[in-house]
Amino acid sequence: MDTNDDSKNELIVHTPRTEFQRSDCLVPWVKSTKMHLRYYHVFIKTELENLLNQISNIRIVNGYNDNGNWCAIFQKIA
Repeated sequence: MDTNDDSKNELIVHTPRTEFQRSDCLVPWVKSTKMHLRYYHVFIKTELENLLNQISNIRIVNGYNDNGNWCAIFQKIA
């Protein structure tokens, strides 16, 4: 996946059920027979972990890869 190419400022439309080609893209979404394009940011594991580690009052419970995108479950702590 291409994450740092400034020459590619234009968002591409992601083809569903294929590997993500860029970290920022548009993903087709159909609602009530109308197709919409939604912005989608695909995290790499270290990127998401680094962002979450900057938040002082949370604890990362689990990090996992979901179809090419890193996700996290975290808990607010007192």
